[in-house]
Amino acid sequence: MNAISCLTWVKRGGASRHPDRVRLAAEELSNLINIAEGKGDDDDDDNYGASEKESDDGASANDGDLEAVDDDDEAPPTGGGTSDDDDVDEDIDDDDLDDIDEKYGLSGYEDEDDITVTMAGIANPKDPYLQADDTDTDSEADDLEIMPDDNLLVVGKVSNEFCNLEVHVYNENDNNLYCHHDVMLPSFPLSMEWLDFDAGEEEPGNFVAISSMTPVIEIWDIDVVNCLEPAFVLGSGMRKKKKMKSMCGHTDAVLDLSWNHLQRNVLASASADFTIGLWDLSEGKMASSFAHHEEKVQAIEWHPFEAQSLLSGGFDKTVRVYDCRSADVHKTWTLDGEVERVTWNQHNPYYFLASTDTGHVYYVDVRNELTVFTLKAHTAATTGLVLSSGIAGCLLTASSDKTIKLWDFRDDKPAIVHSQDMKMGELHCAQCCPDSPLLFAVGGEREFRVFNLKKNAMVAKCFDLCKKVDSEVLDSDSNIKDKTGKNEKGKKKKKTTVVAAELENDGGTEGVAKKKKNKKKTLTEEKKMAAQDSDTENVPMKKRKKKQNTPGEACASQSGKRTVTKKDHIAITDIGSSGNVTGKDTQCKKDKKKKKIQMK
Repeated sequence: MNAISCLTWVKRGGASRHPDRVRLAAEELSNLINIAEGKGDDDDDDNYGASEKESDDGASANDGDLEAVDDDDEAPPTGGGTSDDDDVDEDIDDDDLDDIDEKYGLSGYEDEDDITVTMAGIANPKDPYLQADDTDTDSEADDLEIMPDDNLLVVGKVSNEFCNLEVHVYNENDNNLYCHHDVMLPSFPLSMEWLDFDAGEEEPGNFVAISSMTPVIEIWDIDVVNCLEPAFVLGSGMRKKKKMKSMCGHTDAVLDLSWNHLQRNVLASASADFTIGLWDLSEGKMASSFAHHEEKVQAIEWHPFEAQSLLSGGFDKTVRVYDCRSADVHKTWTLDGEVERVTWNQHNPYYFLASTDTGHVYYVDVRNELTVFTLKAHTAATTGLVLSSGIAGCLLTASSDKTIKLWDFRDDKPAIVHSQDMKMGELHCAQCCPDSPLLFAVGGEREFRVFNLKKNAMVAKCFDLCKKVDSEVLDSDSNIKDKTGKNEKGKKKKKTTVVAAELENDGGTEGVAKKKKNKKKTLTEEKKMAAQDSDTENVPMKKRKKKQNTPGEACASQSGKRTVTKKDHIAITDIGSSGNVTGKDTQCKKDKKKKKIQMK
């Protein structure tokens, strides 16, 4: 079986820049060397021999044979037999050996007694031919360094019979992902939760809590490379009957975990023993437990702004909200299937979402009994339910039907924005990066994948448009008081936007100044024209007729395009294709002659 059963992100700056490495102490290293050379303590030798006998009955006999062979090699040969080495030595002259010794400086090499090599393969530091190379250690330190703009992605991986915890480093700017280090796990990982609470230190740490098929919760320090055991363990690991209540821990597999960001020493766990446990990390024991579900508890999550509110969902097709200050205070909603995932809406904390094994997603207001909407998201179980960390109304769902879907549920009207078959088999988990609102990680049957949906054209268009609409709504709200002219804030915004647009179009402040002058000229000309029009209305009939007989105004009236003043009628060349009016139009001359005859 190959699967990515769980994963979680670590925010930027949450990990140590230079992780620690597990190194053996000098005493431990010397003991290992002594054991390898056969110079260890008697107790160690006895234990070592006993363990060998338990593992393999013929080990001692083999060791005796090996020692006998060593003694034969060290002893001088007996008898008249010859070997191949003797033949080779006979072919080489002594003069040739002397030349080789002088050429390579080996004449006094055998006299140097300080050079010894142990059976463990570790050379004596006094060996002049052995020089320490620090370049490898420097390059290894560079490889282990975690930069400030790096995110960690911790993955629980199952490969056949082996389970391990892989810590990957992802850089969004470079789009680079690589495995930093890994840890062997003793059991199948079911869920994991990142936390920074370190009971022994004042500064925050970098830990991952992992639940498995056992009742034990392991907490690993992922700032330590090559560690062989967890930092500490929650629970005794003793399986008991389900009817027995014990404050020592759970009695069955732990299915989900949730860390309280507001009360940092509290960790909640959901178990297959029908209970929810609240753990005090500073004490390392369970502080309280709830047993309101009638089946296995599959999912839990703390409220993002209320430290006492806890959300849970179980196989009994119910979702419950607890007030952890009192064990009996809770509220229940019944859904159509077994609950797979639950999550609070951090952008609107009165609402939460829950997904079921039937593929439905429910949006619920905790103040009401009924659901806000029910969405048929997938054709199989919705195993991933993730809200964007920075965009309101953006929801990602992953399913056993091998697809992911991105939804826009603003105004409580869910609409699909993007759908994709990940080609990873059934999908088991999904998480959003806390530092990038459209960066997601999804785990499937064979592998996991990191993808950024902000590069998708449809997604970018949808949520960029959302931001523009929101900004326009804010501006319109700020201009509500503009009737009396008291709202100077909105006017200032409008003025600065116009100036910025003019600067972009005209290329600087000079272009803006020219535009202002041109605007003043046009305004003065319009005022003059309006004054002339008002003067014509007050002139007597005779004078008005005389004024209408000017050539420029007659041409303008024939063209029907615009009213032309005395200053402008001389410069008219073409007004429109329909009128075909020019400065020397013959039609204007004919009209002038006719009017002169009428005046006479």
